[in-house]
Amino acid sequence: MYQEILPLLSCPCCKKSFSLFPAETENEEITEGYIECEEGHRYPVRKGVLHMGSEEQADSNTWSDYYQDMSYEELDKALDERKTENQRKIQAKFLEDVTAETGRLKQGFLLDIASGRGLLLSKLIETAGPDVHIISSDLSFTVLMYDRLKFAEKARNLKVSYVACDATNLPFKPGSVDMVSTFVGYMNMGSLFEAGVAESARVLKKGAPLIHASSYLDPESAGYREVEEILKSMNAQDTLKNLVRQDVLATHSRYFSKVSDTVSYEGIAEGEEADLLPRRGSWFANVVIRAEK
Repeated sequence: MYQEILPLLSCPCCKKSFSLFPAETENEEITEGYIECEEGHRYPVRKGVLHMGSEEQADSNTWSDYYQDMSYEELDKALDERKTENQRKIQAKFLEDVTAETGRLKQGFLLDIASGRGLLLSKLIETAGPDVHIISSDLSFTVLMYDRLKFAEKARNLKVSYVACDATNLPFKPGSVDMVSTFVGYMNMGSLFEAGVAESARVLKKGAPLIHASSYLDPESAGYREVEEILKSMNAQDTLKNLVRQDVLATHSRYFSKVSDTVSYEGIAEGEEADLLPRRGSWFANVVIRAEK
């Protein structure tokens, strides 16, 4: 992490400000040390990542388990090999459409929610201007630790801070960041989808945007009904609304004054690219949602 983000931070337990106690630095980046709030809550900086005590989801995206079995290079390759050439093209365009929006930010702090293995983060680093400070966040300390290593060379002329934290209780002050982005991050949060949207709205400055890459399904389709049955078996059917356009936009409108969406791609899915969707043979749409306070 970089010291520049310290004034933005607030303790997730008591909302007080922090002091920084660096132990090791590398080209201005704090690689080891800790922060401590006025009430004595302390969080470590390890291997360049500020760890706010969050834990990986127990039922998905358990990156620590994945990385025990293979390196991050091997994992990236294995996941990419599951896609057809057309799916790769659709994903590449999706990322381009998202960064066309994030590229509007010329200076300030860009907070990326649920960075995961860095699909969007990699493009943010490529396209961000020199006056943009990227803050990459995820529940998983492990995935951020590997992301930092993976993108170190690409980010050498930028400041990228890594913060392992809960997207429903972000360790940032109200109105402290200039843009929030996420690449299907809220969708993966299941029933906490709306809580994630609300927290992003809280930390954004007045007039600042959330750039949310998401996907829609047709609620009348066989693919939607298939997902519904799977989610019912998991007692998670309430998350279906996260896949329907009118419900997704309504959720954003509860926290933002202006909400719009742009279709990046719509068509019939060739197969299941990630987790439950899109479902083979069913219509889906990749969309970029822009929500402004």
